[in-house]
Amino acid sequence: MISGKNIICLEEDLKESEHLLVLFRERLENASEIIADDGDPEQEKKRILKLVSSRKKGLSAIREMVNGKRDLDASNIRHPKYFSRLKQIGQILLGIRSTAETLAFEQYECKLDVVTQELSKSLASIAGLFQFITPNIRNEINILNKYYRLPSNIQNSIIPELEALMEQFEEGEITLDAFINGYEKEGERTQGYDELRVQDGLFSKYQFYENSPQDFAEINLNFQKFFKPAIDFMSKRTSEPDFRKLLDRMQKLPDTITRSNEIFEIHISINQVYLKIGKKYSFHDRFKELTAPLEEFNKLKNNLIYYHEEAFDKNIKDLEGIFKEEADLK
Repeated sequence: MISGKNIICLEEDLKESEHLLVLFRERLENASEIIADDGDPEQEKKRILKLVSSRKKGLSAIREMVNGKRDLDASNIRHPKYFSRLKQIGQILLGIRSTAETLAFEQYECKLDVVTQELSKSLASIAGLFQFITPNIRNEINILNKYYRLPSNIQNSIIPELEALMEQFEEGEITLDAFINGYEKEGERTQGYDELRVQDGLFSKYQFYENSPQDFAEINLNFQKFFKPAIDFMSKRTSEPDFRKLLDRMQKLPDTITRSNEIFEIHISINQVYLKIGKKYSFHDRFKELTAPLEEFNKLKNNLIYYHEEAFDKNIKDLEGIFKEEADLK
């Protein structure tokens, strides 16, 4: 999830944060008096000490997520599992900071301010080692900025809301999860990035975040290796109706893939072309030239297109709710 050099820095910061949380807990444990507004001070102390210990375990969880090698998908920056781990890390760090600040304020007699300040610095150092706004999201934001700069789209612009969200996240006011899914404060709901990105149909809510242009380099290379000989082969056989139709369809395809949605159309077209040519000309050398780039294209496609599982899950829950309401009315 982070570079080898940063892993060393991460381990140092995690140990420092763990040490500060131990000091934090010791001051609470050794306090002669714990402020408990509506209860037994001893019970309140037990609750607080248990909470601090729980927060400390979160640092170990971060270590395990970063060092874990079993799940390769979770190490792939383009994969939803990777992003899910980033959200967990963000929630752990914000949870520790929030707990420390709250307890330092409530238990002012324990003089926790200095430890809390040092802990906040250490947690900020940990956060700085992660790229929470991934290249995929930054690429989408660039696309959204270009789109809403067009005069015809300015009136529907979501850029002010997106910039406000970015500022809140960068200032540590909201978690990555709140940035993505939105949040409610004082009875008012703020839309998250996932809602804003789909408003004008520029992206699908079921598509995970758009790949960066450089991610398409290898699949484009294999597309061209297939496209040119296939076009040349069919152009010499336009008397055959099937080839005339496929040739027209192929010539309407984009020259290069720049968006994930283009992969679907190209994938369907070149596989149909391969089957049609192979049906009659499987012996031909030109047909044999098409096999390797097509197989590589199909393999690379699976590493470039990911689905937004959370959006599917939410949709299923919404539908289940509707069906239940309808059943209750019967």
